[in-house]
Amino acid sequence: TVVIKFMVNRQQFLREKACRALFDLSGTEWFVVPVLEDFDVDRIKATKEKERSVAQTRVQRAMNGTPETKDELFALDIQEKNASVHNFTRYKYALVMPAGDRDLGEICMHEELGIMQIRQFMT
Repeated sequence: TVVIKFMVNRQQFLREKACRALFDLSGTEWFVVPVLEDFDVDRIKATKEKERSVAQTRVQRAMNGTPETKDELFALDIQEKNASVHNFTRYKYALVMPAGDRDLGEICMHEELGIMQIRQFMT
């Protein structure tokens, strides 16, 4: 089971991705879940600008409607979802992480945490 965290702010996205990469996640008990996959719509443009030498292949793929990268596929999915009930236009970044065994609501309910302890978890 995974959790997809959709994000609006690129700096927050990059910071969270970098911070999660710093933790030692080799053990079986994680207090911070690792990022399994990430998606960045802005990376599409940067990638295309770096790879001008293969522009012809890109044009052919674009004409066929075949996304080249996972980020392009993510961008297409966002566009498709915008036609549905939910609007994902603002969410150009996403982190895919394993689902934790409990969420903050469950922890607060079962552990009888005070507001100061909750604030410590949130920072």
